[in-house]
Amino acid sequence: NPSEWSPYSKAVTPAGMPGVPAVPTVQTQPAMGSNSQVSVSWPAVNANGDAISRYDVQRSGGGQGAVTQSVTGTNATFSVNTSTEGYQYRVRATNQAGTTAWGGMSAPQRALGKISGVPQAPSIALVGTGGAGGQVKVSFSTLSQNQLNGYATSEVQYCVKLSTAGSASCGVSSGVILNSPNGTGVYANVYAQPSSNAGDRSSSSGASGTVTPYGVPNQPGLSGSTAPAQQKTVSWSWSTPANNGSAITTYQISLNGAPWSGTGMNTSYSTGTANYNDSATLSVRACNKTTNCGAASPAVTSKAGSAPPPPPPPVPVPTEWNITHSIGSRTCMDALGSTNWQGGSCSGGHWLNPGDTIVTNCYVWRDGSMPGYWYRQASVPNGSRANGGNNGLFARWDAFSGSSSWKPAASMPACPQGPGQW
Repeated sequence: NPSEWSPYSKAVTPAGMPGVPAVPTVQTQPAMGSNSQVSVSWPAVNANGDAISRYDVQRSGGGQGAVTQSVTGTNATFSVNTSTEGYQYRVRATNQAGTTAWGGMSAPQRALGKISGVPQAPSIALVGTGGAGGQVKVSFSTLSQNQLNGYATSEVQYCVKLSTAGSASCGVSSGVILNSPNGTGVYANVYAQPSSNAGDRSSSSGASGTVTPYGVPNQPGLSGSTAPAQQKTVSWSWSTPANNGSAITTYQISLNGAPWSGTGMNTSYSTGTANYNDSATLSVRACNKTTNCGAASPAVTSKAGSAPPPPPPPVPVPTEWNITHSIGSRTCMDALGSTNWQGGSCSGGHWLNPGDTIVTNCYVWRDGSMPGYWYRQASVPNGSRANGGNNGLFARWDAFSGSSSWKPAASMPACPQGPGQW
């Protein structure tokens, strides 16, 4: 006879291998410091008759070994270090029938964070002080790879911010030359910034030293002139130009193309000339405390004064004078040292009648009862009724004037008069 039935076996549910998980969705959160939280999720798979007992999630890449995490749900969280290499993730499922093959790999995804390194303070130097100025050169050191918090050096640019600029200049290299206004102190800061994400930029460096850009002074405005008449001088004056950030300490001039010479802070220049109406040219330039000189003015011509007018011709000095018998009756004319008067008559008839005009050229002093000047008749002018035969004889003063010392002109000379001649 058959035996009794054995007890029932443990109940089982027929099941097969679960479905292979799909490629997971990966979301990397912004790094905090050098670590980033990564969320990995995937759809639930077909259990195929038995519940999923676990999912295995594997992380690989990032320059590190593979790490596997087992979970019962359909998501997992990983903490990863920032890295220039991407991380990938895949999932497999397990039930009583066994463990599936790994699902597909997620696309590589990097963990990146705010750049942790801070550049050192840059150096700053003046540029172009021998020209227009207005520039500085900023030099700085770049950060090392491990200071970039996951970014590659090729993904990071450097930005320089001048204190005189409204915004930073990004994508520049060490030694960059930037514009900054003359005469205003300026310093620089530098920071590193990912080209793709300005929000992950580093903190700014400390400030560089402060410098004040300057250039050479501008060109003076030069004016020439013409000197007043009878002045052998040429003169110029000029305006004070903008100093471009550095005080003007001297002006230099070039006269007629000669080498430059200093004139101090004078804004005018004069020099003598050899002749009237001579001209000369002058150029001027302004120099600053470093003896850098700006552009020279164009050469400007100035002119000496005109010559004085020629002197007037000399006024002829008369040597003869016309005098007319205008007082009293006729008078007898005498030869020098003798007399023609013979007690009421005039020997030889040498009378000078009233109204007669004679030409005289000298006088003599004669003593006697009526001492005074006697005037020699040199000739008779045209139209006169005087007797030309009296030439060389002398007429007494009282025929012409009431004064014994009267002369027709102060310049009238005395006649030669020898001893015994009156």
